[in-house]
Amino acid sequence: MVDVRACDAAVISSRVRYLVFGDVHGNLAALDAVLADADARGYDAVAFLGDAVGYAPDAGAVVRRLIDLDPAVAVAGNHDVDLLALHDDVPLEAALDADAREVLRRQAATLDDEAIAWLRARPRHWVGSAFEAHHGAPGDPWRYLTDLATADASLDALCTPLAVVGHTHVPCALLFVDRPDGGRTGRVVPLEGDPAPYDVPAHARGFFNPGSVGQPRDGDPRAAYGLLEVGPPHRLQVVRVPYDVAVPRAAIRAAGYPDRFGARLEVGR
Repeated sequence: MVDVRACDAAVISSRVRYLVFGDVHGNLAALDAVLADADARGYDAVAFLGDAVGYAPDAGAVVRRLIDLDPAVAVAGNHDVDLLALHDDVPLEAALDADAREVLRRQAATLDDEAIAWLRARPRHWVGSAFEAHHGAPGDPWRYLTDLATADASLDALCTPLAVVGHTHVPCALLFVDRPDGGRTGRVVPLEGDPAPYDVPAHARGFFNPGSVGQPRDGDPRAAYGLLEVGPPHRLQVVRVPYDVAVPRAAIRAAGYPDRFGARLEVGR
């Protein structure tokens, strides 16, 4: 696993439109639906936020899609890191339950060398000139940014005004504006459903989570992804895509994975 120094910035030009997504978790049907929808809408570059593997059995095909996409930005998720640990027979980093570990163990034994090499090459974070990418919190990659309090605690670790993040499987934006008295005011921007694009206010800083492609946890079973148009102003949009949830559920059963990993796809939990 490679890494970069926290605030070494890659230069990107303005007004690039990024397809932003993560938390695919081996759900090929959801990923293919997202890619087809995004192709129809149009984008310039791809930012992948981690967790290609785990939960559903098409991890190899998912990584193959990612290799073919050749993302401009692609960071590691906790499931990706623990799969590599199991592959290498070294201690795991993330606190995953026994069922999730067993799924990763099986996937680590079946992924081909190219897939393993691609996962191994993912950094823990990426910093550009206009935004940055993390799976979880900056500086603490397996910490969940679930609300204003957790986001506020991580805000000073940002190198740029905006970070795109995953890990929670719930779409939202957590934004802050500094006040003259030295404090800051935070706002949760809900991005459930199919919201219109949202322009980040001038001087605001914070986090954009596009939700999960392969296992949403906001009560909406549709796959979720984001579009980020690099500003100023940064323009954010979450897109929801219906797909046949019965396909990954059947694959999970056929693979002998725990049925709960398939059942929760039907309710978005």
